[in-house]
Amino acid sequence: KELLEIIFQQPYCKRKFFENAKIVKQKTAGSYLTQLENIGVMKSIKIEKEKLYINVKLYDILKR
Repeated sequence: KELLEIIFQQPYCKRKFFENAKIVKQKTAGSYLTQLENIGVMKSIKIEKEKLYINVKLYDILKR
């Protein structure tokens, strides 16, 4: 439940969001986000040293 709340609060998220919410550690959050990317829910982009994960479907809805 908490995972869904985080990935739908904004059109993007990062591993730190999960750690700040005290759901999982950053490494586990990265694994979850990578799995979501593999099934097409998220798309990662790297900005400097940080990786952001874009919620593709939510972004498309907000873009309209």
